[in-house]
Amino acid sequence: MAGPLIAIFAGEPSGDLHAAALIRELKKRLPGLATFGYGGPKMAEAGLELTEDLASDAIMGVFPVLAAAPRLLKTYRTARDLLQQRRPSLAVFVDYPGLNLRLAAAAKSMGIRTVGYIAPQVWAWGPWRTRRVARVLDRLLTILPFEAPYFEKAGLATTFTGHPMTDHVTAQVPDSDFIARLQSNGASPRIGVFPGSRPHVIRSLGPVLAGSLARLRDHHGITGGSLIVALAHPTHEAIAREAFNEHRHIEFTCGRATDVIRASDICLATSGTVTLEIAMIGRPFVIAYRVSPLMNAVGRCILTVPHVGLVNLVAGRSIVPEHIGSGGLEGPIAADLARLWTDPNAMQTQIEGLSEVRAKLHAPGAYARAADAVIAELNSR
Repeated sequence: MAGPLIAIFAGEPSGDLHAAALIRELKKRLPGLATFGYGGPKMAEAGLELTEDLASDAIMGVFPVLAAAPRLLKTYRTARDLLQQRRPSLAVFVDYPGLNLRLAAAAKSMGIRTVGYIAPQVWAWGPWRTRRVARVLDRLLTILPFEAPYFEKAGLATTFTGHPMTDHVTAQVPDSDFIARLQSNGASPRIGVFPGSRPHVIRSLGPVLAGSLARLRDHHGITGGSLIVALAHPTHEAIAREAFNEHRHIEFTCGRATDVIRASDICLATSGTVTLEIAMIGRPFVIAYRVSPLMNAVGRCILTVPHVGLVNLVAGRSIVPEHIGSGGLEGPIAADLARLWTDPNAMQTQIEGLSEVRAKLHAPGAYARAADAVIAELNSR
């Protein structure tokens, strides 16, 4: 029996992951469900008819987006035309607001109901865009506890489904042999390095991370450690090797982030979803992110929150050191890593703070609740 047709759109690796899990939950509840849209390989594996793989080469940041504008415009037009031709019962937009909000506006103008899953972080850097989000979405599914009241004030119907990181980490059965091998191959501290899931971020941030770890060795006397660099895609290894080519005792892995976290003593990570994954597993870490001088200046003017890292935002205070800027990051990053490794009180204080974050985010069944909310919106037609 033919089921409903739902369009689902995501544009980066984390969105691909969350959308794939949502598709699987929807299929459990809706026999015969058909889905199409742009996204990534995980969504395709879950059964999505993939019109374009955006997640494997995700684009973020002002200048990368400008460079990719012709491709993104083509993606938008293709998706818009498909919505017009196929007329799905519902369209779900997973994160990726730069493109997804424009497409949501087009879908709504066609009379297609629109649902957002994972709120754009307008509460952090663009509160004036909140009304636009409310105009183009019929319902928003939020994953952070403070988001629902924020968007409800703008008149947007909002459902808090809980953060799916609990489901994600629980689903990742530890590979004990792989973890044991990583731990036996190098001396402590074993440092898990997470340079990002986008090539342009790895190119920009990789040298900063490598330089920070060199300073950890040369200026803080931590010379016997080993590095485990966790990559999201095999094509990223060549970029990462270029950044870390001066380091010994280094191993590159792909698609094994959870196991790398478990095998590590401390971690160094770019800002993003992986920081919550590290927090859920409970390893002490430091956050780093490099931006252009222009974006650094603009960011300081428009940011409306005291922290950038999701862990600190959820905690409501600084638990994990953040180093965000355009230069001069290596020394402070190395100093914080050294402090975490050599000061038991500093390490224990952060571990206790991460435990509080886990308690706030602990929400088993988040994907199931998201699927139920999508179906409720589908039935409201």
